[in-house]
Amino acid sequence: MSAFCVRVMTYPWMWMFMKNPWQGAQCAIRLATDPKLKHVTGEYFNDCEIAVSSPLGQDKELAKKLYQQTMRLLKAAAKLEIDKEEQENEIVLPSAEESKDTVSATSATSTSSAAAAPPPSSSSSSTSAETSDVQQ
Repeated sequence: MSAFCVRVMTYPWMWMFMKNPWQGAQCAIRLATDPKLKHVTGEYFNDCEIAVSSPLGQDKELAKKLYQQTMRLLKAAAKLEIDKEEQENEIVLPSAEESKDTVSATSATSTSSAAAAPPPSSSSSSTSAETSDVQQ
């Protein structure tokens, strides 16, 4: 309810202090399309004109710290994404001992199921059942 009241009270005054989307995009459009600004870099623009930034915006040491922190966070985020992808795509290979145990168990199962199983039919459901027996 309070958010609604704040919106009702501030909305009539917003046009005095805020830009609409079209007005807000004009500076970016000018910077992207004006051939005179082709080689201008590192400047602060306000209302489509070069302007002086605040003292904090001019602090080179603060800018360096911000850059370093941003790079640390991006590297951490990229590592998390890479780790997540590796876990999703990871194929766990059994060790040599596990492989030998699996092969001997499969051999024993296939010989016992071959002796006890009826001859295979053309139906795919019996083939699936036999395959699952061999895998187990």
